[in-house]
Amino acid sequence: MAPDSSKRNKHWWRVIGRVLSTLLSRSSYSEETRIRYDNFFKAFVAPLLGPSPEEYTSSSPISFMCDDHTPVEIGWVFKSTGEMSVQYAIEALSPIDGSPISTHQNLIILQNLAAAGQCQGFNVSWSRKCTQSLLYPSRSLPHDLQRDSQFFIGIDLARTGMGLKAYFLPQVRSRMTGVPVMDILTPTINDLGMGLQWSKATSYFSTLPAEFNVQPVIAAVDCVSDDENRFKVYVRTQATHLSALCDMLTLGGQLKGPAIDATLAKLRELWRALFGSISDDAPVKHKRSNKGPTGFLFYYEMAINNSSPIPKIYIPASRFLENDAHVARVISQFVGSGYCDDVRSLFPHRDLESRSGIHSHITLAAKKGACQISSYLNPEAFSQHF
Repeated sequence: MAPDSSKRNKHWWRVIGRVLSTLLSRSSYSEETRIRYDNFFKAFVAPLLGPSPEEYTSSSPISFMCDDHTPVEIGWVFKSTGEMSVQYAIEALSPIDGSPISTHQNLIILQNLAAAGQCQGFNVSWSRKCTQSLLYPSRSLPHDLQRDSQFFIGIDLARTGMGLKAYFLPQVRSRMTGVPVMDILTPTINDLGMGLQWSKATSYFSTLPAEFNVQPVIAAVDCVSDDENRFKVYVRTQATHLSALCDMLTLGGQLKGPAIDATLAKLRELWRALFGSISDDAPVKHKRSNKGPTGFLFYYEMAINNSSPIPKIYIPASRFLENDAHVARVISQFVGSGYCDDVRSLFPHRDLESRSGIHSHITLAAKKGACQISSYLNPEAFSQHF
């Protein structure tokens, strides 16, 4: 029997779309803009999210996006100017069994979303190059790798119009070719003209202790023209003490300037609020290490006209902190007291004190001379699987 797409889409609107719509209102988007993005989600995004939870009978959800395999992660961005914005990332899944879509469909889906969302300046030049060099064709994969994620899509809901990003996970290609992920990424970055910037990162990584286990895990590009584009490399480390994380944020002191200084200061302040008065050299411990990858995450953003990477740190709140109530209270100290009530009203399905999981990451990014904080949220569509 064919799946009931209408019922399924209504489910994804209730669990995901409603949250996005509320965040747009809370972030002071115009009513016209909110309605446009609501309709876009209902018509073009919900059908890409695969089966709803009750439809998984003979298999389990497997999406890479969140700890409980919800195929959407929501980002609420708090800019240094006081403006808030909303973004989200999705993994497009098969409507039949919830497995990742075939790699040959990636660019087609991006193009369809861009046309539906009227994305200005849309371009897949870098996305096409990354598809060819970082992914492995799904049709050629053995059965045990066909359900591994290789690609997901970022959707930025700007007030001036929608933007798209493409994210690539090269681990499958690495397993199939025997080439380490770092050695897959570096030639692609060199070919795109940012080898010198990337070498600042790789030369620094080579000096770190082996137990830090620094590994690149994701690459991302914008869907814009080459001269406007950015290439971001997401790097995971098993270092979990503040002094090491501050050092990684600056690539061992190579990255400097007002934005870096502001981000370091905010990181130290946020760290104390989250973890208490512990030594800078004391590692913090995982609370839920059985759910998803361990360690901390950074990205290093490069662009053709930049001389050095721009860093962002991801603090995995869902794995290092006891419960979402504590996380919400801490974030409210930085973005406003209404944040706690917002999160409670957005996610009424459980008590925030019960455990962590809704807050997947808190991030700090060096942006335009200042520090930008973001809260990344997991709507927990599959929370019954915890």
